[in-house]
Amino acid sequence: MFGFLFALATLGTPAQAADDDALERAARAHLLDAATTAGLDDLELALRVVRADAPVCDGPLEIEPLDTRHLTRMKFAARCASAPDRREEFVVRAELAARVVVATARVPAGQPIGAGEVALARHALRALDAATSDLDAVVGKSSRRALRAGQVVEPRSLAEPLLVRRGAEVSIVAKNGTVLVTTGGEALASGRDGDVIDVRNARTGRVIRARVTARDTVEPAELATDVMPHFPR
Repeated sequence: MFGFLFALATLGTPAQAADDDALERAARAHLLDAATTAGLDDLELALRVVRADAPVCDGPLEIEPLDTRHLTRMKFAARCASAPDRREEFVVRAELAARVVVATARVPAGQPIGAGEVALARHALRALDAATSDLDAVVGKSSRRALRAGQVVEPRSLAEPLLVRRGAEVSIVAKNGTVLVTTGGEALASGRDGDVIDVRNARTGRVIRARVTARDTVEPAELATDVMPHFPR
């Protein structure tokens, strides 16, 4: 599946070869740790390191990741612990595959993703944040872009689904202890769970600020007298 080499070519001197090995180990360890932190499972990783003239060190070689956003071109720096001013940059090209969440059917943008619309499948990745192996982190969310069958679901494109759409009829539910009052209203803006939007009370015509709590359901962000005119004390 992967075409890249796992090991670096040695450079002729034992000291230089050891530095190359250290660079490869550091790059691999960084990627595996970052992939695990990103929630990716069942990893396959191959590396190819493009090097400059690595510093020859009498002591430990320090490896620092500079830019690892894109797997096909990641930048690392190598420096001698005993001479930190001697620094060389390296490009590491990687191929990474994991079992990640993919769509099993077409899902329109903005529509909550159902459990039957996603599954885990092995897929090559272009970036560490471009996928997830956590089905629970996807189900119930909505994608900002339409998904096609077989497409990797990107966590960064997910959002909480819209529970209320602008112009929709909503129920305004006000509670105080055991007292519950419900009246109708019109959403003047769209909102997700927890969003505070403007809602027009259908009975009084008054516009109130209301918090989205469920599908087409809101509650007054502050106690509204036209929703609940009297509370027993």
